Formats: sequence, C-alpha cells, structure tokens
Amino acid sequence: MEFGSPQAPLQLAVPSAVGAVTQHHLLETVSGIEPSNTTLIIDNGAYISKFGVANQDRPRMLPNYVGKSKTGKRRMVGDELLETKDILSMHQTRPVERGYIINWELQKEIWNIDGYFKTKVRRPFVAADTDLILTEAPMIPNSLRRVTDEQVFEEYGFRSLFSPSSAFLAMIGHRLSRPNSEFAVSPCHVIVDCGYSSTTISLFLDEVRLNYATLRINAGGKLLTNYLKEMISYRQYDVSDETSLINMIKEKLCFVSNDFANDLNKTKQRGRANPIKREYVLPDNVTTTEGYILHEEEAAAKRRENPELQTLVMNNERICVPEVLFHPSDIGLNQCGIAEAIAVAIG
Repeated sequence: MEFGSPQAPLQLAVPSAVGAVTQHHLLETVSGIEPSNTTLIIDNGAYISKFGVANQDRPRMLPNYVGKSKTGKRRMVGDELLETKDILSMHQTRPVERGYIINWELQKEIWNIDGYFKTKVRRPFVAADTDLILTEAPMIPNSLRRVTDEQVFEEYGFRSLFSPSSAFLAMIGHRLSRPNSEFAVSPCHVIVDCGYSSTTISLFLDEVRLNYATLRINAGGKLLTNYLKEMISYRQYDVSDETSLINMIKEKLCFVSNDFANDLNKTKQRGRANPIKREYVLPDNVTTTEGYILHEEEAAAKRRENPELQTLVMNNERICVPEVLFHPSDIGLNQCGIAEAIAVAIG
C-alpha cells in the first residue's frame, strides 16, 4: 500500500516470500519440510491466490474466484479471467469468506494443481511425493482446520502439510530480501496484513507468533470497496451493482494520507489549488471496457472528441475511504484502527 502521495494509487501488498522463503533454514526447522522443487507453496488470499513450487523466482497469481456472466451463459476461472476483457461484468463467486476456505470444490477448481504442474513446472503432479505449505488465517477454528487436513491428506494425498500465516511468510521474505536491515536483525517484529476481508496485526518474537498479541480488525479491501460504492451512489451515480468497477477505481485512485486533516482541506479548494481531485472516465464498452483516469491536460481534447464522455469525480473520497482502516468508528464499526491495534498488541 502506498502512503502519502496523491499521485500514488492504493495497491495490494503481495508478499514476495512464496518462492524465496523456502530457502530459509527456519522454515525447515519449524515445519520439518526440507525445501526442494517438490514443495508446493500456496498463499491463499480471498482476493488473489499466490502459489508456486519452491525455488521459483516469482509465484503464480490468479484471481481467487469463479466469474459468471450476468446472463449465466459464460463461466471463467483462473487464466481465463486474466485474459478476458469482460471481467467487470462478471458475477464473482469466491471459495473464501472472512479469510477461511468454505467451498473446497470451488477452491480446487481455481488452483488446478494438475494443470499448473503440466504447464509451468513441466512435470506431472504426484501428491505423494509433494510437500504442501498452505497459509491459514490466525486463530482459525479447529473445525475448519480439520476440514483442511481432510482435503490435503485424503483428497489430494500430499506427503506433508505446514500451515503458517501469511504474516509469517511476509516476515521471512522481507528478512531474506534485506538481510542487513534493522528489520532483519531485530528479534521482535510487528506485521500488519491488510487483506480482502480483514486486517490482522501479528506480533512475532524470535520468529514465533504470540497468539495473545494477535489482533483482527474486520476492515479490509472488501469493506473499503463497499464504502466507496455507497459514497459514489449517494453523491453521483448509482453504482450499487458495479462492485468490480468500483474496486478497480479504488485501487487506481485511493491512497493513504500522511496528513489527513491538511489533505482534506485541500479537497475543498478549486482548480490547481486542489492537487487531489481526479476524474475517471467510466467504461462505455465501445472505446474502453475498463475506463481510465482523465488527466487535466487532456480533458478538453477528450471532451471535444466525445461530447457524451461520462466521468466520475474522485475528490475527498480518495483519502476518506482508506482512512477507515485507521478509524473504523467513522462508519459505525466499533473496533480500534490499525495504529491503536498495534499499540494494544505491543502493550
């Protein structure tokens, strides 16, 4: 996530540890798994699923949902969703809710492990010879953990399973990429994992997560998208059925302000005195299927070319929406924000 710049979009922070983390000796110590090219690592987020074989440089990243057209005649999954131009019109069905896998049949279809090994690893998938590292949310109920064990060992037949949190992999990956940094040499780490359904604050001491200092805030990317959708529907257009479009606009235009009060005052100014205001051209499915940011220097020319150009104005919404992560009470959510949660975890 980018902080403090109106030019920088709100971005997803994807842990880069999926491949590199298996080279770390601690993973073998904690999990009992010796890293090799027979180790499959899956960091399964509700929004994006990242997975790959150990020692690969970059993980494979796929939208973690099945898309259906509004007519119900088209159904897409995996790479098909990355290639289609109609992704904004798709109805999304997700196998993960609140950070937990609740639909394993759908999840297995999305992963398509057999197809991944054939096309990317260039060898057949043999579960009995493969170790699995599958992330799970902190404080997962035992009933859901048992279902995971059944799927991993009885349905797939993997040789072994290690289930760390995404925060653990992110911590190890960060230490590997910056071995001489203060972060790497410190025995204590605080990891903030802002995900699709929630935000989790995890405290690690000597690379062991302290469960009593692990906090969950029920505010994540999904809540921010819905909040932005409500704001736009009330102020400009009815976009209650355009969740995918609003989510994309959020990721392109929203950012976390370093000085919220000052930036909020700037949004009240007009013209060049307001550096935060932006216009977004909505898709018309003729000239554009996703829309785009309309920059001030090209706005006049674009409007001459298309007098019926339909735009969405993003002003204080750009900073007010992400601010919910720090002040959930602003929208009636009786929980502490990220800063307060970190103070509670450390204290």
